[in-house]
Amino acid sequence: MTATKYKMGDCVWAASYRRQAQQVQCPTCFGKREVTLILGDGTPVILPCGGCSTLISEPCGTITEHILKPRADPVTVTSIRTEQGPDGTVTHYGIGGGWGHDEDRLHATEEAALQAAQCIAEKAQAEENTRAAYIKAKQEKSYAWNAAYHLREAKKCLREAGRHKNLAVICKDRVRVKVEKGD
Repeated sequence: MTATKYKMGDCVWAASYRRQAQQVQCPTCFGKREVTLILGDGTPVILPCGGCSTLISEPCGTITEHILKPRADPVTVTSIRTEQGPDGTVTHYGIGGGWGHDEDRLHATEEAALQAAQCIAEKAQAEENTRAAYIKAKQEKSYAWNAAYHLREAKKCLREAGRHKNLAVICKDRVRVKVEKGD
């Protein structure tokens, strides 16, 4: 059996991070709550910002951003499991009620755990930023679609409004004719 870095009952420091929510200015509308889309013919169309609105709320000019704060927590090793993997022997340390951490997340000192936690948080933040950039790029495409949709609906409504106005004029004329005839 391979010797492990820690033994059952050892008190060590677990490197991790926590998410902390903070409100920041919307990166799409820059707090203005609307965006301007320039159509192919150069016509500007002002739309509500989709970056800082939700399905149930109007744009507010801010978004919730999560920052990752490194942390080191004291834990006690309660179980140890080693297994042979493609990269060699891997040791999993259980803390409390389950398998909690791999060997690279546990450290003998708080300082070492905080340094490792900083690296872990930075890596996770980079992954989140990549996802956020992808979502933002996809979202910008939807502004063009939304502009086309709303312009199409506005034209349809104008046609319908014209039709209803003409029908109202016809109705008024019929009422006037009936009044004049004395019916």
